[in-house]
Amino acid sequence: MRRDPLRWRTRFGSFVSSYTVVALRRDLCAAGHATQPQTIYSWVRGLSLPEPARLVALLKISRGRLRPEDVVTHREEVRSGRRSTRAVLGVPAQGNRRD
Repeated sequence: MRRDPLRWRTRFGSFVSSYTVVALRRDLCAAGHATQPQTIYSWVRGLSLPEPARLVALLKISRGRLRPEDVVTHREEVRSGRRSTRAVLGVPAQGNRRD
């Protein structure tokens, strides 16, 4: 089975790819969030999002490499089949502007 390249090029997908699903599952379990590999792959496929408590643990595990919007944007991009220009340029979404 070939990897869908878009899934793994987003900030979230790239993090999961480099961290590995096995290590992410191990560290989420160690943080008190039992997680199956299928659940993590579901996030990468854009089928679901981590529950809020798991998302917080995921952000801690990433040590600043991920932001909450990276996970949400990942899902939107994978479902639409294209990368967001904002995600590529690192521009915050309009609702998150800090003017």
